[in-house]
Amino acid sequence: MRVVGVDLGRKNIRSAVVNERGTISGEDRRLTLSDRSAEQIVGDIVGSIIIAANKAGIQPADCAAIGIGAPGPLDPIRRTLLDVPNWKTFQNVRLGDEIEERLGIRTEIANDVDCFTLGEYAFGAGRNFRGKTVFGAAIGSGFGSGLVHEGKLFRGMGMAPEMPGHTDIWGLPSVADIDLCSCGQRGHAEAVLSGYGLPRLARFRGLEDVATAEDFQHKLDEGSELAGVVVGEVGRYLGRAFVNVVHAYHPQVIIVGGSVAKLGKPMLSEAYHVLKATGFKSMTAGTLIIPAELGDDAGMLGAAKLALDLVKGGAR
Repeated sequence: MRVVGVDLGRKNIRSAVVNERGTISGEDRRLTLSDRSAEQIVGDIVGSIIIAANKAGIQPADCAAIGIGAPGPLDPIRRTLLDVPNWKTFQNVRLGDEIEERLGIRTEIANDVDCFTLGEYAFGAGRNFRGKTVFGAAIGSGFGSGLVHEGKLFRGMGMAPEMPGHTDIWGLPSVADIDLCSCGQRGHAEAVLSGYGLPRLARFRGLEDVATAEDFQHKLDEGSELAGVVVGEVGRYLGRAFVNVVHAYHPQVIIVGGSVAKLGKPMLSEAYHVLKATGFKSMTAGTLIIPAELGDDAGMLGAAKLALDLVKGGAR
C-alpha cells in the first residue's frame, strides 16, 4: 500500500509517496511563498502531490490516502487550520476538505510536531518502543511537542499536547524581554528553547554577533568556551521542562529533534541529569532522552503514517 505524506511549512512544501515500511519512492519539494493567498498555496500542495506521485511512476489516485502535517493550532477533526501565528494569509483554512475535493483522495491532517513524533515512532528513533508511550519534542523555530500512546496520537479534544514549550519553567533569566515567549507570556520554556530564544540567551550571557541559532552553532564549532557554558544552561532548562513532561505523561522515551537539538549530546546529557535529579525518582527511573534520527524527513514520514493509519481506521 502506498500513501502520500505532506510536510507543510511556512518555508517549504514537501510531498512524498511512501509505503508501509517508510520507504520513499517519489518526492517533491518547493518553496511555500507564504505571503500568497491560501488558494494559491493549496494549489501548490496539490501540484506537489501530483509531482511526487509522477516521480514514483504512479498517479495520485493510486495512493490510498494523504496525510498532511501543518503548523498549528489546527482542528484535526474538522481538518481545519485555525489561527496560525505569523501566517496572515493562512487562517481558518479547510485544508483537509480542500485537498480531498481537488484530488478525490481521503485526507487527514495533524499538527506538524504530531507528525514529527509519529514519524520517529514508526520509522525512526522510536521504532523500538512500539506500543509504548513516546513523547516528541521539536525545538526549532518554536518548541512543539507530540505524544504517541500505544500506537496512536494523543490529542485530547483535538490540539493537545502544547507542552512543554508553553509551560513555565523556573530559573529563566529575569531581564527585559529575555524570557518573553512568542505567545506573549513570560517564563515559558520556548523563550530560551527555540531558534529565536537561544541566540537571545547567548547575547544576554555576553556572546557577541549571535543573531540566529546557526550563528550560535558556529561559535560552538569554533570552540567558544562561553558557547559551551550556554549549551549547559540550555540543557538544564530543557531538563526542567522534561520534568513536567514526565510528571504529566510518564513516557518511556522523549525524542528530541529540530535545529536546536543539533547542539547534541552535551545539551541532552545535561537535560537527562536534571530530569533524574529533580523529578520523582519512581517516574524518571525508566525514562530515556534520545535524539531524533529522521532529520527533515520526520514530519513528512509522520504524515504518511497518519495516512496509513487512516486507511486502517486508526488515525483519529
